[in-house]
Amino acid sequence: MDACGLAARLALLVYQKLAVSLGRLLEVQLVELESEETGSGALEVDERLLAAHRAAVDRGAQPGSEGRLPHRLWCAVVYRAGQKRVTRAHLVGARRELQHVMRLIERGQALQQA
Repeated sequence: MDACGLAARLALLVYQKLAVSLGRLLEVQLVELESEETGSGALEVDERLLAAHRAAVDRGAQPGSEGRLPHRLWCAVVYRAGQKRVTRAHLVGARRELQHVMRLIERGQALQQA
């Protein structure tokens, strides 16, 4: 194997390690965000709260009444739901990128054996 081939293989291995590390960090972050102990629960819970708030606003409910969140709480729910959506999206991207790198590594190994 020539120097270029070794460099490319090393670069793929380093990239693989980075993709794995990023995926793990995002998984930990998502668990912390959605944990009942350290976070605020699952994204789906936030979305239900926001849907109930929207329905209460549409029917003219006063702040703090059934289903309508006080403004500060509404802001907090919107913010934390956004954090969870962004983290989930990045996690999906990191997993997809890791799969891509793994396919490249497998192709390289197949070409090397041929």
